[in-house]
Amino acid sequence: MVFSNKVITSNNTFKPLNDEYLTLINKMTISPKMNFSGLRILPEELFNKMSRAEFGKWCLTDSDISFDGFKSEYELIESEIVKHISLLKGFYLGEIECGELVKQKFTLMEQLYALQGISIPLRKLSLIVEPDYTASTAIHSRSKIKYAVIKAYWINQAGELKRILNKNVGNNEWDFVEVATKMFAAFGFESFVPAKPMGDGILVDMVIMKNNKKWIVEIKSKDRDAFIKTFVSMELWRMYKKEYGITD
Repeated sequence: MVFSNKVITSNNTFKPLNDEYLTLINKMTISPKMNFSGLRILPEELFNKMSRAEFGKWCLTDSDISFDGFKSEYELIESEIVKHISLLKGFYLGEIECGELVKQKFTLMEQLYALQGISIPLRKLSLIVEPDYTASTAIHSRSKIKYAVIKAYWINQAGELKRILNKNVGNNEWDFVEVATKMFAAFGFESFVPAKPMGDGILVDMVIMKNNKKWIVEIKSKDRDAFIKTFVSMELWRMYKKEYGITD
């Protein structure tokens, strides 16, 4: 006896314990907003109002000043998340007539493959928001100098989770300055490292500038983990933009 798709569907009582697509939709719906962290960044106009003592105190305390230099990038990320949640929900949760598959000559296998394909951008965005990476220490074969290596995972076009990002980020504050310089340059910032003495003769780690706005940047070893997470997120976002042809 042959049953129709409609009968099979209406009689089905099976539900998976973990629905990967619903889990992804729900996770990204409540995902935290992108927030820059790991570097102590101060707008130049605030810096100019500080005394040397006040700046020194600011450098030693946990900064709560929001860096708005990546605001446009974060807004782009948020818009991509909203768009791809909507696409996945519409395809996965939208009701269809089983007969439509026959009329349009789409097999269920083709529909499932399409579902997997539609979910890939959102899966990639989830890794930008919460990157999956490891940080380990390696030793240079010749110099015997220790350095930190970051290895991050990404979703390839086949939908597989692969470790494809491998970056040497050094092992001290000045190495982090170099990495930060490259990160900012990739998003259109000019960097001055080491920065010239600022007001009141204060030496700072870095000055960055974009669209005629300047920020003072201080890099501290204790912020290393937060900085690495931000660095990985922005590297993955650059890859995402390239893959999907997103321009500013």
